[in-house]
Amino acid sequence: MSDNAIDQADAIKPRFEMEDVERDAAAHWLDEALKAIADIERAYNTTLPDEMKLLVSYAPKGAFFDDWRLLSARAILAADEELQADFKAAGLIPLFDVFDGDYIVYSTSERRWSMYSAVDDVAFNEVDDLRTLLVSE
Repeated sequence: MSDNAIDQADAIKPRFEMEDVERDAAAHWLDEALKAIADIERAYNTTLPDEMKLLVSYAPKGAFFDDWRLLSARAILAADEELQADFKAAGLIPLFDVFDGDYIVYSTSERRWSMYSAVDDVAFNEVDDLRTLLVSE
């Protein structure tokens, strides 16, 4: 190999190493996201709708928006204790905390989205499409 070829190989070597690091990070993120989805599906004994899978995988640690909070995978799994409502027994998976004891939930039996008041223990505004509910709030 010529000296020029060796210099070129040395110049691109750090780039490939960085790509390996980025690839490892992406693989780790994907593994964590798939594990979180599987854990939630197992805990609630259901298959999550695609929208929920996307949101849980996109923000596994949760996220804040103007008027609500996307729950983290850990918070969804511990919702009964942390949010002081019996979501699992009701067949509801909380996804967003819209504050004041209200949540956007997914009903595992109805396979629909709705609002849920933990204070009044009642689900309301039931819809088929999560987007419809998000826009109305």
